[in-house]
Amino acid sequence: MIKSRGIALVISVIIVSIVLAVSIGVSNIVSTEISLSNTGRQSQLAFYAADAGVDCAIYWDTINDGDPGSAFATSSSSQNEIECAGDNFNVGGWSSCTGGLTGNVSEPTSPCTSPNDKKAGRSIWLIEFQNNSCAIVGVIKRENISNPSDKYIETFIHADGYASGISGGPFVCDPSNPRAFQRSLETTVFE
Repeated sequence: MIKSRGIALVISVIIVSIVLAVSIGVSNIVSTEISLSNTGRQSQLAFYAADAGVDCAIYWDTINDGDPGSAFATSSSSQNEIECAGDNFNVGGWSSCTGGLTGNVSEPTSPCTSPNDKKAGRSIWLIEFQNNSCAIVGVIKRENISNPSDKYIETFIHADGYASGISGGPFVCDPSNPRAFQRSLETTVFE
């Protein structure tokens, strides 16, 4: 009678364990790469949304030569209609003094109290794109405040681009959404 030692079973268990360990390692790498790829895609969507917002503002600021030809006025609260990404927006409606506008589009406007105060205008609008990304664009157009003797106009443009970050369903451009990717662009144009 020959004793069976079960060597084939031990070798089979070792081979299956090695194949399982390699498979788990490969699936972990693939899962990480998919996650990184999705993050890069969302970041790219947010960047291009911000870029499109800045480009739209620059276009409407320069389509007519200089202020008051620009859609963004510094001296009145008049509304002008612009078109970006197929939607129409009213801009140029908030007038303020230059002292109250430091470039932050979320700060409140401040009324002018003196006849010598320099006027400035601020516009903020939301652009939604077909790929569910969006941009909140702010334009501050003001007279030079660093050197009052100069007569040039400064246009400060800030755009926050957001990728949806939400799978399925409509996307609301909400900066407080913890899953929204955000990229911002700023530019200053001097006339």
